[in-house]
Amino acid sequence: MTELTAALREAYANAPTDVVIFDTLEIRHPAFTAPIRVVAGVDDLVATLEDDAPVDAGQDVTFMAVMFDFAEPEQSSAGAMPTFDVSIDGVSGVIAREIKAAAETLDVIEVTYRPYLNTDLTAPHMAPPLTAKLTDVQATLTRVTGRCGFDDLTNKRFPALLYTAENTPGLL
Repeated sequence: MTELTAALREAYANAPTDVVIFDTLEIRHPAFTAPIRVVAGVDDLVATLEDDAPVDAGQDVTFMAVMFDFAEPEQSSAGAMPTFDVSIDGVSGVIAREIKAAAETLDVIEVTYRPYLNTDLTAPHMAPPLTAKLTDVQATLTRVTGRCGFDDLTNKRFPALLYTAENTPGLL
């Protein structure tokens, strides 16, 4: 379950004029030399990742300023996992080509959403950050769009570990 910090809940509820919420996305794929990190805005943002981030944990990283849009996840048909659309405008041709090439592989493209506040950039204000898988990718020279979804937990095997004599000798 994702938890928002008290400061972010207050910013959402009261919308104070001196507090700015920075929405960020991090896009990861094994073919990338480094994650693609973007912030919705006109200025790049340097912020600190959470201590258990998949890449560069606990480090200050730069999010490149671009315009992107996404909607909060919505529950689709009965039993289906929620999905949401994301579109990133103003990306460079290099980034668009990287994401398009990654979409043509069998490896998963992961997208992590992290909100930050201008008053505290030492960690995201959502724990854990929201991570989804990017599918249905369409890329032009300046825009990338796709659909993000989550793991289908209802169809996962439980327990996920297969108990065999090799990995559990006590069964013998």
